[in-house]
Amino acid sequence: MPLYQWDPALETGNAAIDAQHRQLFALANDLAEAIATCPMTDDGLCEEDENTLANAIYGLTDYCIEHFADEEALMASYEYPRLSTHRSLHEELSGETLKRAAEYFNDEGVVPETLAPLFAEWLTNHILIHDMSFAAYRREREAAS
Repeated sequence: MPLYQWDPALETGNAAIDAQHRQLFALANDLAEAIATCPMTDDGLCEEDENTLANAIYGLTDYCIEHFADEEALMASYEYPRLSTHRSLHEELSGETLKRAAEYFNDEGVVPETLAPLFAEWLTNHILIHDMSFAAYRREREAAS
């Protein structure tokens, strides 16, 4: 059973964005599973198959950046007045995720178990507050057209 469950309350009403959000949750689960099934050394590295863990980390960070670009493009197409703030929030998570991933790969003592929860919790809160704000704005604009 997945650790991070998709909740229909997170649906924004945009099929493409909602599909990407579900994929982000799936990738966070893939990372959590890679961590859970890989025996770790005392210094927190995956003992058997480093590629499985590395692929899960890269998959999540790469897709995160792709999703944020798509979401920001959609917001720009609606002339969303809070796009700049929203983009800053995306940059904050992308930066923190990439920083922790780099620290892990550089053997700087970052435990990979911190990545999936950080991402899943941030994403849930971000969708519920910021993406839903855009969804309401988008519906208002569409209703006014």
